[in-house]
Amino acid sequence: MDDYTRLKKAREELHAFVRNGYLEGVQQLVRRDVSLVTAKGTRGRCALHVAVLVENPDVVRHLVTACPDALHVSDNMGRTPLHYAMAMPHVTTLGQILVQGGASRTARDVKMRTPSYFFIYKQEILKLKEEESPD
Repeated sequence: MDDYTRLKKAREELHAFVRNGYLEGVQQLVRRDVSLVTAKGTRGRCALHVAVLVENPDVVRHLVTACPDALHVSDNMGRTPLHYAMAMPHVTTLGQILVQGGASRTARDVKMRTPSYFFIYKQEILKLKEEESPD
C-alpha cells in the first residue's frame, strides 16, 4: 500500500470514529499521526469540521488540544469549524471551545461571510450536518 492510500484510509477511519463519537479511537489515531486531524476528506472537511457537525464537545476539545492548526482549516467553501459551530444547537459549548482554542471570529468564507452569519442563517450548514450523520 502506498503512502497516499495509507493516509486516505487512516483519514477515513478518523472521520468515522469522529462521526460515531468513539473518543478512544480518535485519541489513538491522533497520537499515532497528528497530521490526520487536518487531512481533508472528499468534501474538504477535516476531522474538526466533522466533530463540530456531529456536536461532540469531547472530540472537539481533544482535536483542538492535539492540533490547534485545525481551527484554521477551511472546507471547499472557505468555512472554518467555527463557521459550522455557529449554526449548531450547541453553539455556546462548541463555540467556546473553538474560540478559546484560537479560532478566528472574523475569518471569511469564499462568499465573504464570517462565522456569525451562520448564527442567523443556519440552513446551509445544517444540510452539511445531514451528510455527516453516523452510519
